[in-house]
Amino acid sequence: PSVDQAFCLTAISSACTKQNRHDDARSTLDQAQAIYQTLYQNEPKTEKGILYEKMAEFHRAQGNLEEAKKHFESALEMYRMVGNRFKLANGLLRYSHFCELNEAVKLCQDARNIFRELQNSLGETDATAHIHEHISAAKKQAEKDMAAVKKNPAYDEIWLGIPERFLDIAHTYAAEENHKLAIEHFQIAYDIYLRRLCDKDNVISVSIQMTEHLIATQQYKRAIDIAKKAVQ
Repeated sequence: PSVDQAFCLTAISSACTKQNRHDDARSTLDQAQAIYQTLYQNEPKTEKGILYEKMAEFHRAQGNLEEAKKHFESALEMYRMVGNRFKLANGLLRYSHFCELNEAVKLCQDARNIFRELQNSLGETDATAHIHEHISAAKKQAEKDMAAVKKNPAYDEIWLGIPERFLDIAHTYAAEENHKLAIEHFQIAYDIYLRRLCDKDNVISVSIQMTEHLIATQQYKRAIDIAKKAVQ
């Protein structure tokens, strides 16, 4: 057995996974794993990390997200152990697609920091693009959900999860120091809490967060107005 054989097997498994040939994918992964075990035993190697990623893809394709995440985390740990920071950064970007918005963006930011340390400008750009992709997807889903509940006049309870979606997006923009878009999404959450849910506690909480960004962008009058409304 050789590394080249194992690498070819992992490539075959990826193709089988994409074709929904799950039995073939599982079989080739097992063969590749057996080769790596023979060659390296318990020694950490980048190739093992790649194999764990392929296993994650396999489990994700079958809808087993938790098992997929476990294998991806094993891949990332393997890259850390061998000190392959380039593979780690790219792995963090791929892993971000297994996660919810806040965690996904944090992973992308970590990847971007690694690329910056490696002076890899293309990697930095790619990580930033991943962040925008995650935000865009979350925003579309939040807007879709809000449009759906607007069509249902039944109970205010259906609104309860909506402002949190926009708050997550606002916090993500805030972490990227994009004050304008952070304010825009804080305002959406604020309006829902104020006008639809009449949730005083959350109105105050969002007001505090939003005024910080208004002040940062020198929108002092608007910051004062928001703060005054919160304490009325």
